[in-house]
Amino acid sequence: PRDLEGDRAKLASAGCQVLFHPSVEEMYPLGHQTRVRVEEVTRGLCGAHRPGHFEGVATVVLQLFNIVRPDVAVFGEKDYQQLVVIRRMARALCLPVAIEGMPTVREASGLAMSSRNRYLDAAQRETAERVKQAVNESGFWKAPVVTTIEEAGAWYDAEAYHQDYLIKNPGGYNCHYWRPEIESTASSE
Repeated sequence: PRDLEGDRAKLASAGCQVLFHPSVEEMYPLGHQTRVRVEEVTRGLCGAHRPGHFEGVATVVLQLFNIVRPDVAVFGEKDYQQLVVIRRMARALCLPVAIEGMPTVREASGLAMSSRNRYLDAAQRETAERVKQAVNESGFWKAPVVTTIEEAGAWYDAEAYHQDYLIKNPGGYNCHYWRPEIESTASSE
């Protein structure tokens, strides 16, 4: 979700002095047909449910890197597959930028902070918080690198949520699940 005014306020409170905000027309001029595709790491997990998503991410991130020319770029570990995609792209294209992962920031409830959380109603939010709590209590985050949520046990509501995945990352795990009207990510360190 886009919230330019909210983003401006957050950046200003963090001491930001310059905000680069190009228009859609500047980033994708008429006739724009170039896309960046990072193959293997985008096939499963979130990529399986969102065809073309990581092409869009890789394309716009490469464009921004070429415009801004940062020495370091920081991406959250909450979207771990995205972090892996950006790292792989930067390495494959010999980009002169260090890609750093930032640990997940949490709400008071323990749910990973995400702009998507605003789309959760009270029941969906409670379920997202229960998923995080159940995975933490079960110790399932110590599981293999990638495992389906169905294997995690009785807390998985197969009728309410579409099967997705758990992925272990250096900071803990990411548990991604989605319903047609919402999508959410829980994670734990």
